Amino acid sequence: MKNLVFMLAATAALLVCQPCYSQAPNEKVIMNELVGELLECSVYLNISQLCTEQANPRLSQTLGEKADVLRELGIQLGTKIGVTQEGITSSINLLSKQLMTRQGNSCVNGSVNIERYNDFCAALSRSIAPRFKELAEGRKCNGSYRC
Repeated sequence: MKNLVFMLAATAALLVCQPCYSQAPNEKVIMNELVGELLECSVYLNISQLCTEQANPRLSQTLGEKADVLRELGIQLGTKIGVTQEGITSSINLLSKQLMTRQGNSCVNGSVNIERYNDFCAALSRSIAPRFKELAEGRKCNGSYRC
């Protein structure tokens, strides 16, 4: 239920803000970056889901649900700015390979991705509005997101 409320609130906020990003080409770039970050966090959560499946099925299920919400929001926003389904699928595939490579293709090294993504993705899961504002202010690389 929390996930549904978050998704509805985020979608509503961006629909209200649609005139904001449809008027300036820079806003489309910002939205594209946000879409990429939503997909990146969904991939991080999916990998975490797979790595916790045996040890903690309940946590694994929660991670999977959060990943689904972020992916769906990324798809919705991406579609609004012209990202195709093929583009989204390619991004997810590339991100999956990149994150698995970063942790040595093994769940035993999952802490590498946890350190990089956990705080950032948790904040993005709570609300995308602060991140949109940061990107609009030109703050792509901040304390919780490392480039």
